[in-house]
Amino acid sequence: MDPEATRSAGPFQAASDIDASGSRVTTEPAPQASSATFSIKLSNNGLPLGWLGRNSSDWAVLADAPLALEQYIHDGKTYFKIPGESKYMSVSNNAYIGFYGWSGATVFHSEGEYLVSDYNGQKLSMYSTDNGYLYCWDKYTVLEVQLTSK
Repeated sequence: MDPEATRSAGPFQAASDIDASGSRVTTEPAPQASSATFSIKLSNNGLPLGWLGRNSSDWAVLADAPLALEQYIHDGKTYFKIPGESKYMSVSNNAYIGFYGWSGATVFHSEGEYLVSDYNGQKLSMYSTDNGYLYCWDKYTVLEVQLTSK
């Protein structure tokens, strides 16, 4: 599978609305106190590239300006949420990253300098700087991440 070859031109669609227990997710959990906001700085082999951002169709992209995020902990798992919105960082079934409602939210964790999706076990990556779309796909250019406080 080549995720870039299967990326839709439309808005981002998350992988699934089935949670880790196999149940269909229909409503967002009760709000919790917000954590401090942060942004994700991206680099390749130590060379700064930019920030994790989003475009108007809610795709995650390489950006010049940082996107504010907050960690959202639910059932002991870490999700990344856009403050003030019901949009969570998600991985599609074709490995691309975007922002979607709670029903499509996916879990992420750090492994050293990398951000890994629990959905597919792949690291945050980029196909090319020409289009800037971000994926969780180890066969592409895997990016180092640095969470920076706001």
